[in-house]
Amino acid sequence: LGNDKKGFAFPRGRWVELQQEVVLNGPKQKNGIMRVWVDGNLRFEKTNVVFREVDARITGVLAEVVPMGRDVDPKAKAQKLWMTPFELRWN
Repeated sequence: LGNDKKGFAFPRGRWVELQQEVVLNGPKQKNGIMRVWVDGNLRFEKTNVVFREVDARITGVLAEVVPMGRDVDPKAKAQKLWMTPFELRWN
């Protein structure tokens, strides 16, 4: 899987289905999990992740996704998208 620093390349010239799963760790435990699927295939899995140090809950996840280019055609087969990094909020 893509646990090394090389990562992986997304397929080009078509839409890609991207799914991400985040399992929060217990407070002060190294038992969190992050998984990423591309087109239904598990491409990245990281276990023993520490997302939080205290007993907090995620209250929201935000990422901005916008089409790139001057003439965006929603019927076009190929599109370029710009996506910000995910932002997590705790409480």
